[in-house]
Amino acid sequence: MTQAHRQRVLTALILIPLLAAAIVAGGMPLRLAVSLVAVLALGEYLAMFWDLQKRRLALALVLGAGVGLMWLPASWPEMATAPLLTLAAGTVFLTRSGKDASLAAHDTLVALSALLYVPVLLRPGLQLAPLDLGFILLGTMSTDTAAFYVGSHLGGPKLWPRVSPKKTWSGSLGGLAACITVCTLYAVWAGKADPGRAACIAAMVSVAAQGGDLMESAIKRWKNIKDSGTMLPGHGGILDRIDSLLTAIPVYAALTHFLPLWT
Repeated sequence: MTQAHRQRVLTALILIPLLAAAIVAGGMPLRLAVSLVAVLALGEYLAMFWDLQKRRLALALVLGAGVGLMWLPASWPEMATAPLLTLAAGTVFLTRSGKDASLAAHDTLVALSALLYVPVLLRPGLQLAPLDLGFILLGTMSTDTAAFYVGSHLGGPKLWPRVSPKKTWSGSLGGLAACITVCTLYAVWAGKADPGRAACIAAMVSVAAQGGDLMESAIKRWKNIKDSGTMLPGHGGILDRIDSLLTAIPVYAALTHFLPLWT
């Protein structure tokens, strides 16, 4: 086992119990934990596009808007999200309007994309029950882990070499199979879900998770960086760790709204 691999495993062993504790506690502890993750991920995303030392006010505005989105009352997210995003982006534009117009527009688009990418996609998770969050986390983790090991051992054709040269079709299919297996067993263990429906939802969660991973890889490839940060040894940054969750959470929330998993 390489040093990087050992760091990856050790970091996971530390983070998983903390994450599980926040999910089980729910309420305020969960909201605080998710808000902290959102702020850190937002900072990493903005650092890929901005020199943060030169945009401290804009950074503070975006982080503040991100926290605001995470703490909106559950009863009116649709009504408040759009105005808050517009207000945040407009304020960033005004703070940069004394500069070059194209630079101000660029900064505004970066701010808006950051808010849409992180807090808006994370927010649905705060309305989900612990059983739902457990399903999503097990699905994304099993997808990521199996894709890594199956792809490393079997190799084969690349999934999307221009975006992520190391990802293979064998790894992708291995991750899909692992997610379906683990999540279906979890649903059976919970005793409240139809196994067939659980398997179908798990398959969609795995596809969404892999799509989120590829989306962040595309951003990093565009900006010519390897990792979004260095906060998590062996994993990179916070954004590197939650990229699959950013797409899996809203997909799961949408699916189970129309096809409830738990009976």
